[in-house]
Parts: sequence; C-alpha cells; structure tokens
Amino acid sequence: MTRAQSLVVAGDIVYIRGGVYTPTNAEIMNNTSDAVRAFVFHMNKSGTAGNPISYIGYPGERPVFDLQNIDPDVLNKRIIVFNVTGSYLHFKNFEIIGTRVLNTTANTQSECIRVNGGNNNIFEHLAMHDGKAIGFYLASGANNLVLNCDAYNNFDNVSGNQRGGNVDGFGAHADRLTSTGNVFRGCRAWYNSDDGFDLISCLTPVTIEFCWAFYNGYTPASTAGTLTATTRAGDGNGFKAGGFGMGSLSSGEQTLDPVPMHTVKYSIAFYNGSNGFYANHHLGVFDGKIIPLRKTGPTTLISPIGPRHPKWHPWG
Repeated sequence: MTRAQSLVVAGDIVYIRGGVYTPTNAEIMNNTSDAVRAFVFHMNKSGTAGNPISYIGYPGERPVFDLQNIDPDVLNKRIIVFNVTGSYLHFKNFEIIGTRVLNTTANTQSECIRVNGGNNNIFEHLAMHDGKAIGFYLASGANNLVLNCDAYNNFDNVSGNQRGGNVDGFGAHADRLTSTGNVFRGCRAWYNSDDGFDLISCLTPVTIEFCWAFYNGYTPASTAGTLTATTRAGDGNGFKAGGFGMGSLSSGEQTLDPVPMHTVKYSIAFYNGSNGFYANHHLGVFDGKIIPLRKTGPTTLISPIGPRHPKWHPWG
C-alpha cells in the first residue's frame, strides 16, 4: 500500500489481490504527525470529482488486512489502520481484522478506518471485524458515504475495565460545522461491545438508512456461545442517534442554533443490550419514526423497513 500511495494520481485504480496482509510496526506509513495515534496506512492523496482514486479488492478476490503484528504497546500509541485525509477516494471490497489497543487502565481507542478531514469519499463493501477497535470513525469531513459495510465481533477486553466501552461498529463525531452530508447506507453492526452506530457530540446532521444493528453491547458470539447473547459488555445501543450538547452550559455546543438533527430511517434494531434507538439526552430529537413491534429480549424496536435498498449486500 505504501508503494501504491507514492505513485497514484487522480483517476487511478489500485487493485489489491486476495490474500492476508500482515503489516508490522516497521511498515507503518505515518507514526510522527500525531502525538497519540499511529497511522498504518495514511491516505492523504486526493482524486477529483470526475477522477477519483480507487483502492479495490481485485474482482473475484477478497483481501484481508490482519493487524495482529502491529503492537500499540511498543509504539505507545493508538492504532488507526486507514487514516483518510484525502478526498474523492473510493475504498471497496476488503476486510480489516485483528486491530489492537493499548494495554492500559484507561479506555483507549483504536480505529479500523478514520476519516480526518477527507471529503466526498466512498467506503463500500468493507468489513471491520474480530478486533479490539471501532470499525469506522468519522472525526471530520463532508459528503462521505459508507455503503454496505459490516462491523462485527469487535471487543476490547484489554484496556480500561476490559468491557469494551469505546468499541462501536460505526461512529460519526464531526467536530466542525463544515462536516455535512455524511451518510451510512445499507450497513450492519453486530456483536460490537459498545454501540452499533454512535453519533455522540456530532456537530452536524448525519443520515443512517437501510441499516441493521443487533447484539451490540455484548461480548462477541465466540465467547457468548449462543445466538441469544448473554454476556454484557459496554453500553449496548443499536442506534445512538444523539448526545450533542452534553458539555457545560457555557460550552459552544450548547449555543448552536439549530441543534443538529440526525435522520435514522428504514433501519432495524434488535437484541441490543440497552436501547434499539436512543436519542442520548439530545437537546432536540432525531428524525425517525420508531414502531415497537414486540419485546422478546433486551430490545426489539424496529423502524419501518421500507423497500430494500437496491445495492443491499449483493455478496450475501
């Protein structure tokens, strides 16, 4: 990936052959620009509106990036597998597994994919799973589409209280007002130890549509042992679509007008440890009609499913 990143220009397609790739600490692309994070792959080049740069698993193959050999304790830093600062990029058809966190008494936070100022990017048919990190995390950037991606079996049993309280499937936490137009569509989050989707402290509206969140807030299926999860971990909300304005009364967050209103529609939440759909003390509410169908477990709240999205997980 380092070699490809040094050569690509707008309009290029980088095909990644199938197989398992296991980068090491020595191969980290950027370990100097951030005091607390190491960026294994630093995606800082940009395409254009008509000529994006694409990083795609080779047709008919499925590459896997296994991060088991990236040791955060040696680096004394959090691990970001793909740090995306470039714009007009398209990532498609690969997996990220085995991402690790610092072994410390405080909760730390590694991330498989972090958007840190990148705009107009597409993340499609990706899977972030079986690690200790958040699947997808948007810190800033506008008009990014996360399409038909999966985040599952992510559980931090190392840092903090060893209950995985920071490990969400997908999160958007934009820290600037220009980060508008971000969308999660057709994504699924399950067996993440904290929440499925989390929008806490996001300063701009986010849209979540045609998505699933189930069995979040539990340990992964491999340790829970049955399809009916039994071992609780972190918060366990399916869609935490709120939490803006939780600071002090004098904070700038409290004075924004209007308060950002997120949209959650055509999505399903079931058997999450806490709430299916949760506004999290939002100063307003989020835009989404919720229909409680039945209660057969910790939560079974389902919003109107509507027509299936035309690009809904064609791979199965």
